Amino acid sequence: RTHVRLAVALIALASLCLLGVSAGNTRPGISARLGAGAVARKRGHLRGFPMVRALVAPGQEATLKVVENNWEAYHANGRDALVPLYLPDVSLWPDGGGFAELSAVIGGERDLEEGTVISYLKMLDRKHAQAELGYEPDEHHEKQKLVPAALVDGMEDFASASLGHLAAWLEAKKLKKKSLIVNDWKTLIANHMGPPEDFDLFIMSFLNKGPKKWDVLFLDKGERGVDPEALKKPFATFRNDEWSEPYLVFRNRAAGVAGASFYMVSESFLKKVPSLLAQFQFTAVDGWLSTLCRDGQLKCFSHMRRDWFFGFTPEHLKGHHPPDARVVPTAELLFEAGGVIRDSEKTFSGDETKKGEEAGEGPGLGTAKKAPKKKRERKVSRAAALGWAPLDASDDGAR
Repeated sequence: RTHVRLAVALIALASLCLLGVSAGNTRPGISARLGAGAVARKRGHLRGFPMVRALVAPGQEATLKVVENNWEAYHANGRDALVPLYLPDVSLWPDGGGFAELSAVIGGERDLEEGTVISYLKMLDRKHAQAELGYEPDEHHEKQKLVPAALVDGMEDFASASLGHLAAWLEAKKLKKKSLIVNDWKTLIANHMGPPEDFDLFIMSFLNKGPKKWDVLFLDKGERGVDPEALKKPFATFRNDEWSEPYLVFRNRAAGVAGASFYMVSESFLKKVPSLLAQFQFTAVDGWLSTLCRDGQLKCFSHMRRDWFFGFTPEHLKGHHPPDARVVPTAELLFEAGGVIRDSEKTFSGDETKKGEEAGEGPGLGTAKKAPKKKRERKVSRAAALGWAPLDASDDGAR
């Protein structure tokens, strides 16, 4: 079959659009850290922990510090695991704002199928946009021949965010990662559906003892988007001595919900991306993912600690009360506090892992119990599961 560069498949004018970044654009380009996930860290990694990309929108660079502080407090590898991906600034296209770098990243993906169209990269003739579409150019574009269609349509924020997600997927696919976590510039580990100190253990448990076939795990949804029948019969239950309550894993078809601010995708999803882009028009990333989950094109899941207040749907909140914020600070409070409340004793120290290893229990992964309809429970010993041992200098630890 014929492989095409996206610059050819997108629009006839694409050859005019692949211009260099203007010298006046000092914001880090989207490709500034692309590939950085392949660089080994000196600190010990959780072996098998996913590659992590933090999307940073234009003008939101300062919030990255808060997110990094939160990862430093609650993730075993700290802030080193978090690799920023600076989103493009559509208002500066086509001669700046990361357009050239983004086009190179997406257009350089040789597995994209012929005819693939990414409409968010489309450029329009400025005079046509003014005369026919009522577009009023700003100072930057009034002398440009081309103007981003997303800017003309008022969709520049959706375009920027969605293209960032797409670039992260294609990069992880190129690096042959087994899994990838994506979170945005205002999402903390504390947004996952349980205490933040449980995050590492849950992710490792899901990767090693969760469903054999999965594409997306929404990390901040809980019950939201789960069908009533699926709520009654969780797909799996994870238990660990370090957790006060077990974790429930649900099949999530994103019924009536959207959102893609914090999620994990599998290797199977990354491999499917080219064919999915060819079959289904790529739109706002949250709606795109939700539709594919709803229609069964993707196997999607969500999780929550049992009785976790912040994971309930409105229908299940009756009789439940939010925890004392002094004991269980909300993600909003943590964000306002700079990512971590220093006096809290909830930070992950690694002692939980050491205790398990000293007792001969291996890395301390939780036990998983399949739903009743899965009559046969898959048993995996803790010692046989992937551990949290430091990696070689040639390995970055991402699954």
